Amino acid sequence: MFGPPGTAYVYFIYGTHHCVNIVTEPAGVGSAILIRALEPTEGLNNDEKTSYEKYRGTLFGPGKLCEALRISMKHNMKIF
Repeated sequence: MFGPPGTAYVYFIYGTHHCVNIVTEPAGVGSAILIRALEPTEGLNNDEKTSYEKYRGTLFGPGKLCEALRISMKHNMKIF
């Protein structure tokens, strides 16, 4: 986690889930955040509550989030 800011560190846990950390500090400083959830704010239908609830179960929890966004080891060390 010492790469440049925006670098993704993807890893596989419990033999079932991917998780992703994003580097937040300058290169050489070990600091990153685990992306645990996302809240969609764009692309929702007119009935935002229904659209939000549709994604709520898939975007909460680091494993579910990576599955929903199709994040895998091929994204490891990519800069976003």
